[in-house]
Amino acid sequence: MKNIDHIIKKCLKRDEKALEQLYQYLFNDMMGICMRYQKTREDAEEVLNDCFVKIVSSLKKRDSNIPLMYWVKRVTVNKNIDALRKKKALYNIDEQMHSSDDQEYSIGPSVDHLNQKIEVDNLLYTISLLGEPQRQIFNLFVIDGYSHHEISEILDLSEASSRFHLHYARKNLKEMLKKTEQRMIKVKS
Repeated sequence: MKNIDHIIKKCLKRDEKALEQLYQYLFNDMMGICMRYQKTREDAEEVLNDCFVKIVSSLKKRDSNIPLMYWVKRVTVNKNIDALRKKKALYNIDEQMHSSDDQEYSIGPSVDHLNQKIEVDNLLYTISLLGEPQRQIFNLFVIDGYSHHEISEILDLSEASSRFHLHYARKNLKEMLKKTEQRMIKVKS
């Protein structure tokens, strides 16, 4: 970590080599987040570059008591959410239609079993196949730990809509993972 602190100090002086080193240091983590939120690699790369510009321009303001990677993750998630808002095509579901659907849903033990068999890349790819609102809400709730209340504020939809989309994201993900498992069993046979 001492080395990264040295790189950050040089970045504050706009040292080009240090900026490149910081970019390389952060690239994989940031790209992983961007790929979860964006539909295509090109979109993810575009948002990643916006994130990096934001990170570099905010380095002076960064609270040094907050771990760098935590701060970078927050900036990256927020920039991805901003990008999604810009091309927003979310579907609002009437809150009263689903207001009785208040319980939290779990993916269930069969998906937990599948998670052990399927590589992380395949799981992330499967998540990327979910539709826009489902993928976004799944990422925010399951992976990034946001509450339905926070998601409703971030994506400007009702909490019931967030729960509805999460429920169907998990249901669709479970079905896709079962199909993947069946294909794997056929290949092994």
